Amino acid sequence: MKVVRLIAPPVSSRRVARRVTSAFHAGSGGDEERRSGDEEARRTYQEASQLSTRLYSTSRWVVRVLFRDMGRRGPLRCLEVGAVNTQLLDCRRLQTRAIDLRSTSARIEQLDFFDLQPSTYDVVVCSLVLNCVEHADRYRFLLKLRDHLETDHSLLFLILPKRLLSSRFPDALRTLGLAVVLHHATPKLAHFCLSRVPLGEAMVSVVADASANFLALPS
Repeated sequence: MKVVRLIAPPVSSRRVARRVTSAFHAGSGGDEERRSGDEEARRTYQEASQLSTRLYSTSRWVVRVLFRDMGRRGPLRCLEVGAVNTQLLDCRRLQTRAIDLRSTSARIEQLDFFDLQPSTYDVVVCSLVLNCVEHADRYRFLLKLRDHLETDHSLLFLILPKRLLSSRFPDALRTLGLAVVLHHATPKLAHFCLSRVPLGEAMVSVVADASANFLALPS
């Protein structure tokens, strides 16, 4: 008798994790809620993300930039948007509030970022989330990230799949009041450390242009 597997096996290797996360990100940019409505697929993606971040941690990059490269002193108040692990929660030099649309840990609040009440932080971290936001909401998402930076010295760490970025992305960031302080690239990911600057004069017209797409993703 042939055995049919009804539940996907646990993600146990880096190669499988990369394949799962790459496929998920490649489908980003449309109706993410409909695409990830399959809870089994979402669970597999989160498992893959957790394994990937154990092997290559963007959280460690954030901590290294803050406390080694920039010489910041803790404790710093931190907001992590789209947390898939507790690495920043475990950092003693950060007082972290971690949220995710579908929390995988009791320490991570299950909360839609758009429902987060006004609050400001020294550091905001958003890794591999913006590319999953619907096209029409991306500018609003970035502006909300900016609104949670307490001062012009506060920092936003934004990580995205490198192959999904368009050449317009840095200009769009500047128009939305975010300047690139530091940029780091791996073969697959683009890491941005951003600070808050005055909103660009073209901001209103850019946001109003529904066809504007600063990520190389389908609308």
